[in-house]
Amino acid sequence: MKNYIETKEKEPKEILYATQNAAKLLTLKNILGHAYKIVSLKDVGIESQTEEGGVDPKENALKKARYCFQMTGRDSFSMDFGFFIEGLSKNEQPGSSVKSLVPISREREPTDEEILDFYKSLIFRLGGKVNAYWLRALAYVSKDGEYIKETKIPKILVSTPHWTRFKGFPMTSIQLDPRTGKYESEMTEEEKRESHKDEDEILKNFIKEHTS
Repeated sequence: MKNYIETKEKEPKEILYATQNAAKLLTLKNILGHAYKIVSLKDVGIESQTEEGGVDPKENALKKARYCFQMTGRDSFSMDFGFFIEGLSKNEQPGSSVKSLVPISREREPTDEEILDFYKSLIFRLGGKVNAYWLRALAYVSKDGEYIKETKIPKILVSTPHWTRFKGFPMTSIQLDPRTGKYESEMTEEEKRESHKDEDEILKNFIKEHTS
C-alpha cells in the first residue's frame, strides 16, 4: 500500500501597500502576480495615512512604509514618485507631487482634469513637447530593517492630450512612451508590460530581495 503525502501550496507572502489609491493597488498586484498577497490601508482598517511632507520621493516613501509598519507590525511597502520637467528651474519643478503646482482651493484635491489642464498649458508654454522623467522611490519596512531604492524613468510630455483617460493617472494622457512614441493612456496592457518590463523587474527584484 502506497503512502501519500498531502502537500500544501505555499501561502503567498502578505505585504501591506501604503496606499488608498485603487489604481495603484491594482498596478502593483498585476506586476507581482500571485506570489504575493497585496493588501491596502483600507483592508487593514486604516482610514488615514501619514502626511508626506518629505523633501524627495525617497523620504516620502520611507515615511509612509515606516508609518504602516509601526501601526500594524506587518511588512509594509510604499512607492513614491517625483516628477521633473526639462526647462523648469529647481523651484518650479513638480517634485514629489504633480498636484502641488495646480492653482486651486486648498480645501480640496485637484481633479484629474484640473491636473491635466494645468500641465497642458505648462507644456504649451515650453514649446509643446518636452523631455521629463519620473524619479521612483521604493521603500520596504519589516522587522529586519528599512530598505530603499530609486530609479529614473524617462518620459516625453506633449501639450495635446489623447482622448483616453486612466482614472487616477491623468499624466498618462499627455505622456509619451519613449520606446513606442505612443501616449501611455492609449497603450494596450501588453504594450505597457513590454515598455515597463525593466522597471517592473527592478520592483519585483526589490520585493523578492527583502521578503526571502
